[in-house]
Amino acid sequence: MKSTLLETVIVIGSLLVLLAIIVMWPLLFAAMTLLLSIVLFGSVERDKLLHDMSFYTRRPLSPQLIRFFTTWSYAEVLVKSALCGALPLFLFGGTNEARVSTLGLIFVLSVAATYLVLRRVEALAGVDILRWGYLRLSLLAGIVFSLIASVVPGIPLKDIALSIGRSTFSQLGFSEIIELTYGLLYQINSFVSDALVCILGPLGWIISLVLTVHVVYGVIVLLYALLLIRMLAMPSTGSQAANRD
Repeated sequence: MKSTLLETVIVIGSLLVLLAIIVMWPLLFAAMTLLLSIVLFGSVERDKLLHDMSFYTRRPLSPQLIRFFTTWSYAEVLVKSALCGALPLFLFGGTNEARVSTLGLIFVLSVAATYLVLRRVEALAGVDILRWGYLRLSLLAGIVFSLIASVVPGIPLKDIALSIGRSTFSQLGFSEIIELTYGLLYQINSFVSDALVCILGPLGWIISLVLTVHVVYGVIVLLYALLLIRMLAMPSTGSQAANRD
């Protein structure tokens, strides 16, 4: 009972700290995400690489093939990590504090939901949730985030046109460009969703959740859910080692 309560307190406290970083220091959050994705995703790709080599070739592995697969895998990790580091800026780096705070809260709640799913799967099936989550859960986490985040409006199309008409992008600050970019992405998402609903009815709305730009943030939601699990696993791992001694 005490361990469950302590775990709950740690999770809630960590999520509140994460929300504060998102709202107050989006650049720091982007840098954290970049480094975290390199560490976590790199460790999964390292283990996955052993199976990939034998899966993709029917001939004995030569040193050249091993170097090729290794280079390709780690290059993929770097590209994914760079995207994970850049994407938060387009969500949390704008000038509208109310929008940033709302999206930050939605992001943190999505992390909490993904964390609960991972812990449940771990308890029921005993799977390696770092590997399983990395390969299988990012799309679902993105859909959950997209479902809620899609209702947060961006700058109206008329205001976007006026902002662009009054000044060039070179005259705008970084945060202003980010805010305009989010507004454009929101308008594109709305257009796609409305078009699909007109064509396919309610099914079109469901499909639009997958096609929206917000889905790609599922990787980052998953990343921080996995970090929470790793943080909580550290004390238990140390205590188990002490008990064996």
